[in-house]
Amino acid sequence: MSMEEALKHVYSVKIPPVEEFHANTIRELYENVINLNRLDHDTVLQWWKMLHEYTMDNGALRIFVRKCEKDQRRGFVSCFDDGLSYVFCDNSFAKVIYGLAKESYQPRDVADFTAAVNSLRFKCLHSSHGDERHAVDPRGNRYCVYKNGAMPNFHREWKLAHIIGVNQFYLGNYADFQNMYFQPGRLEDWAYDSRYGFIVRNMARLRNKDDRGLFISHFLRFSNPMNYFLIPQNHHIDMQGFARDISEDVNLLEYMRQLRLEEFGDAWREFEECASFSGFGDIANKARLGSIRIGFSCRPVAATNREVVRNNATRVNTVVGNRSRHRRWDVIFNGQLIVEAQSMNVVAFHAVETCARSWQLDFAGLRHIFPRIRGVETIKRREDVPEANNKYSKHSVQLNNGTEIVVSTQWCGQGPSENWMAFKSQCQAVGLEIRETE
Repeated sequence: MSMEEALKHVYSVKIPPVEEFHANTIRELYENVINLNRLDHDTVLQWWKMLHEYTMDNGALRIFVRKCEKDQRRGFVSCFDDGLSYVFCDNSFAKVIYGLAKESYQPRDVADFTAAVNSLRFKCLHSSHGDERHAVDPRGNRYCVYKNGAMPNFHREWKLAHIIGVNQFYLGNYADFQNMYFQPGRLEDWAYDSRYGFIVRNMARLRNKDDRGLFISHFLRFSNPMNYFLIPQNHHIDMQGFARDISEDVNLLEYMRQLRLEEFGDAWREFEECASFSGFGDIANKARLGSIRIGFSCRPVAATNREVVRNNATRVNTVVGNRSRHRRWDVIFNGQLIVEAQSMNVVAFHAVETCARSWQLDFAGLRHIFPRIRGVETIKRREDVPEANNKYSKHSVQLNNGTEIVVSTQWCGQGPSENWMAFKSQCQAVGLEIRETE
């Protein structure tokens, strides 16, 4: 099976939900949680060999870059004179590779991988960009080229983590490199290029000879399944002496690194060299890794409002309607907590604001993401709302062209389950997670 064919079926890969579990040491955490989704050794090794060979070519390369800021243009391609091009994406690219490896799919060769990349089958954009009208300029030329394909069915409790971080622990001046190249750019920076058949941002030459290597290092960290592991999302974790997100803690990362060294040996060392890995620095209690007490706990996610409504329709107004006014919600975007423990109205406003600023959308683009919900216009122009109208937010979201947008406050009236759940679905489609606080 070619990789193009495999990519069409990767959505069928399912990762089972998190089971309730407690661990007192890193070793227990690995053996009883992380190791549940361990990938096949030979499959991972074959992926590494293919990816390494892909980057060894001095000719044209297309590199997938995980975004470093909230407002980068995912799916947009930047090109250099020497044939290197890169695409801003998100963790969906890594999930696609993980899903293929999880099914023990091994790429045949570099040509097979390159053909899949050039077929634009990798899903690197949220579904809101899947509409052709949103993916083209007024003349019909394509912007968002990496917008097709499917992802494996990750239960929302799991996080795909990287042992060697994508944006840290580099040899050399990575921060300077990142500031130079990983900028979103203005929309007018992109222009149609007949050589590629779509709109690109031509960046001329790389600044110096080492920059190509840093692009490759970034790509290999992001794409190599040897560098992945699944762990429950940080909001299911109660730790002692660690940062909020245990997947970022260097003690766990060093423990995982030691396991990879034991399993892959020279291949892992080769990866570290190609990835310009600087090391994690001084690790506390390094000799006792695996014995450090962590106070870890995870549990299954409670039923959603939609499930409550479906399973007990007669209690809709009691369970969702009357009590929803007093509930509090968080907004998470790109792993970052945007709003914490706020009302529906505050959450809705900040969700729309975050989306508008992240992709620098005009009103039409924002309206595409947040269309009408039953009898509610999710967003309106400030000028279209009478001054005395209290059905929309008092504050405005100001777009780049100066247009002021207001957001509906009508979530708790008749039938709030449909309205609020529909709005949450709109947010989920663009990577905004609205989560009820405990």
